[in-house]
Formats: sequence, C-alpha cells, structure tokens
Amino acid sequence: YNPREWQYIMDWAEVGKTAVFCHNGGESETCIGNYWYQTGNGGEWWNLTHGEPFLLRSYCGSTDKL
Repeated sequence: YNPREWQYIMDWAEVGKTAVFCHNGGESETCIGNYWYQTGNGGEWWNLTHGEPFLLRSYCGSTDKL
C-alpha cells in the first residue's frame, strides 16, 4: 500500500474524534468521515490493508451521522 494511506489516517486522528469501525472478526471497514479504509485482524492489532475509496459512494460525511 501507499504510505499516504496510513499518513492520512494518522493526520486525522486526535483525542475526541469518532471513527466508525465495522468488522466480521477477520476484516474490517473503518470510516473517518471523508475516508474509508480496510484492516485485517492480526491478533493483538488490526493491520491496515488499503484505503477503500469505493465506499465513499455509499457514505461520505460526519461519522456522527453514520
């Protein structure tokens, strides 16, 4: 994956912000407003696999409204 993918997430992250995390036990989709990304369950940590721009077709906006 491109380093910009994790850098965008880390630039967004700060105390008090809300992300929506949906998972099936093995993989997840996370929304941070105007960006979605996928992670895989790696045991103790969820590991970033890639950004999911396709999901912006379903929802793009405040996580509080999602």
